[in-house]
Amino acid sequence: MTSSILPDYLTLKEVATLLGVSERRVRQLAEAGKIAGKDKLFLRKDVEALHKDRTDQVPRTFVATRTEAAIALRAFDLFKAGRTLRDVMAELQLTPQRVRALHREYVTPLGGRSPQSEDQKNREEDEFIKQFQQDQAARRAKADRDHQDRMIEIEDLARLRKEKGKR
Repeated sequence: MTSSILPDYLTLKEVATLLGVSERRVRQLAEAGKIAGKDKLFLRKDVEALHKDRTDQVPRTFVATRTEAAIALRAFDLFKAGRTLRDVMAELQLTPQRVRALHREYVTPLGGRSPQSEDQKNREEDEFIKQFQQDQAARRAKADRDHQDRMIEIEDLARLRKEKGKR
């Protein structure tokens, strides 16, 4: 990763790749004075120093990046720890379909077929969908009850105002 014309400089794209951030974030870092550079060229020594500082500060635990590989690895860790599909969905904020796909990848040996039968997988997926739908229905029912309670409060307030106005 080097600019052959100017070995002391890195391009915007090279800096973004090295730091694991977007090009926009690189520009923000330059504007904030964290790295020296202009336009699309940045001083290699500043970028490498910032990279070292950042990697020294990163804890050894999972860092929540939204790359596909990081999401899959975190999901696999949760499955291995015995977490349910629903728990994984909630923690990683993924759709049920994405969590099911990740779970299928987790239980399928590399280069092989899943030890589970298709019927078992279908039953698990059906149970997951059923639980998800029940949770959604419970949330909707609570929202409806809350709305009804609020409407009753509004009606009571209106009635009290009307009675107060008659006096």
